[in-house]
Amino acid sequence: MPDKIKENADLIFEIGCEELPAGYLQKAEDRLAEIIRKDLSELKLGFEQVERFSTPRRLALKLIGLVSGQEDEIIERIGPAKSLAYDQNGDLSKAARGFLQSAGCTEGDIY
Repeated sequence: MPDKIKENADLIFEIGCEELPAGYLQKAEDRLAEIIRKDLSELKLGFEQVERFSTPRRLALKLIGLVSGQEDEIIERIGPAKSLAYDQNGDLSKAARGFLQSAGCTEGDIY
């Protein structure tokens, strides 16, 4: 299967609101940009730059160079020892089934 092609794009994020006093606009812009940066970082979505805009009834951000998707990630988890993962008949033990369920995997994912 070919790798996904990920391209960067610009995104405008705008919030309409009740009229805000002019003295609050800069703080509101700063806070919105801070929240978006934090959330995108947690989601592992990169971007090049953030431009901020506001009017008394609008707060907006322009995310320049926002990636279209997260990078692939490999997560390796260590489950129960092989001696505890299978019973005498070679079937998965309760511990192994619990581990697989918690990891969202199937027996075929074990190596």
